Amino acid sequence: MYMYIVCRLQEFLRKYVSKDAVEIISNVLKYSLHNVTAASELPFTPDNETLPVYDMLTISGGMQRLPEQLVKKFLSVSIKHSLHTNHQLVSIARQPRGSYTLRLLRTVTLDGTTSPTDESITVCSRRVVLAIPTPALLKVNWEVLQRPHIRSQLEAVNYHIAVKLYLVYDFPWWKKYLCNVHSYSGSFNSHNYIRSTTGISSYCDGRYQGGDGPALFSDLPLDMTLDFGVSIKTGKAVLLAAFSIHDIWTDLQKLGEPLTQGYHSVSTEVVRHAHIYLSKLYNLSVHEIPTPTDGVIFNWDESPYVSPFHFVKAGVDWKAVWNTISKLSETDDVIITSGSYSKHMSDTWSEYCLESIDEMLNSKF
Repeated sequence: MYMYIVCRLQEFLRKYVSKDAVEIISNVLKYSLHNVTAASELPFTPDNETLPVYDMLTISGGMQRLPEQLVKKFLSVSIKHSLHTNHQLVSIARQPRGSYTLRLLRTVTLDGTTSPTDESITVCSRRVVLAIPTPALLKVNWEVLQRPHIRSQLEAVNYHIAVKLYLVYDFPWWKKYLCNVHSYSGSFNSHNYIRSTTGISSYCDGRYQGGDGPALFSDLPLDMTLDFGVSIKTGKAVLLAAFSIHDIWTDLQKLGEPLTQGYHSVSTEVVRHAHIYLSKLYNLSVHEIPTPTDGVIFNWDESPYVSPFHFVKAGVDWKAVWNTISKLSETDDVIITSGSYSKHMSDTWSEYCLESIDEMLNSKF
């Protein structure tokens, strides 16, 4: 039955879909996305008779290259375009002729930590687009944002901290112990569940295949552990030991000594606890885990990020939230375009940003 459906779909593609469209779909499929797209719903091409296996693509230089190139393009379009970083919006005041005065506090970033200074500047603008996260938005002194019904809708989302912990080893020791995590029949939302012999609840998500092994989701403070494979450049094995929303890592990072140099260097106390949890996840003695040669930790609980993602609070009428946020004031030309508020619901937070910007451009410009 499966092959019949595949063949029928291939016949449909041959008849109605151009080769260029199929090529676009195939290329998009090489990026591992969370949200459901046309590409992920159509994982077949006319030239294949079985479900193809796609190599995942990444952006050369990392995901940071995407916003960097967008900014570079923006600046190159016109000499009137400019970018000023390290400024925190403090207040908005409307002037009699309809323009706005924005007061911004200069900030300074040192060793990954952003702090305010005593220096502030004033900027005048005819139109204001607020593309900042809600925690920062709630601190802006503007009369409209203080209105009870608007503020209640702005507070319709909860924010969470997150920590990513990467550990580097001379070899991928964890591959030897994957057999200790036994899988059993059954699936939920296309995930294959696994449970370790120690009784630690976890499951494997087939969407994450950065290395040869699966992503392990557990109820340990690690939350998610992912094999990043072996670096072609260094020959070192990289393990995303934890992608966690637990604040334990923030506290542990303040203890012990830095494993290596650099302000993102993980502390020895973080490594010690990570190894304890990894030993439980892979069901082995903690002494069998080798000492990492390097390690970095990224924490999004401080300024200016505050938190990396959000969830809508329970019982929230999202349509009412969107209607309020998209039309803050009938008389003011101030627009909120934030990844926290989108007309469409998506399960990828980066999509929220793109959708809200697209909506703003279509409706306001």
